[in-house]
Amino acid sequence: MSARTISSLVCTVPLACAIVGCSSRPPDSAARKIVEGSWGSMRSVGGKMTDFRKKNGESLELMGQKVYKYEFLAAAELPAGAAWQPDGLGGYKFVKDDPDHRNNPLGKMVPLPEGTTAVRSGMITFRYTDNGWVSTFPGKPDEASNSYCTSLKPTACYEKLGLIAPK
Repeated sequence: MSARTISSLVCTVPLACAIVGCSSRPPDSAARKIVEGSWGSMRSVGGKMTDFRKKNGESLELMGQKVYKYEFLAAAELPAGAAWQPDGLGGYKFVKDDPDHRNNPLGKMVPLPEGTTAVRSGMITFRYTDNGWVSTFPGKPDEASNSYCTSLKPTACYEKLGLIAPK
């Protein structure tokens, strides 16, 4: 192979990958779409996602399959009328506040003030296929947990909850 051919390949291969989408990791927009679409308890009370970020990521190859573990943090602002309640499965969820049902069999419902920052953290596993990066559990994270902070913006809330190191 001539030097000119090698030089052409060195320039062409990265360009071809950029055109057809040979990405070494899934796009953040794909992860955000999964989190936003699967966070039903936040949407059911009228919350709006205000922050999304990748906390960490790891590329792996398992039995010849490219895999990417995507750790995320997301925050939403909750309107008046939201509450926090055990979901009966060991976790918690956001619900519409109902004073008549604050002491229900699932557990005590805690009313939240308007502007509360709802937080979701978790992991999405993507695998690389002929159609690009797809999540292992279509439309939802592998694992996710909810929490909240009152009177704090997303970054300060993540810090308070120990999800990121303080600056």
